[in-house]
Amino acid sequence: MWAIIRSIAISIIIIVILHYGWEYMKNTYSTRKTKDLVKIQSEKYDTILSELLENKGSPEQEIDMNEMENDLALFLEQSIAGSP
Repeated sequence: MWAIIRSIAISIIIIVILHYGWEYMKNTYSTRKTKDLVKIQSEKYDTILSELLENKGSPEQEIDMNEMENDLALFLEQSIAGSP
């Protein structure tokens, strides 16, 4: 009976020592990796905003509604003709 309790206690002590040893080694000898999510998102926002401002000065293409409707009608005709 005492042998079983002693072996359980020794096993728990060994597991705890190994666990805290691993945590100590991990925290002492490794570098922390952190992501600055706010900075990443603000940089993406700035790049999108700068691209929009650059394109604002260039002449934009005018959208021809009739051409768009013709393209849509052609697509629908092709998709209906292709289905069984």
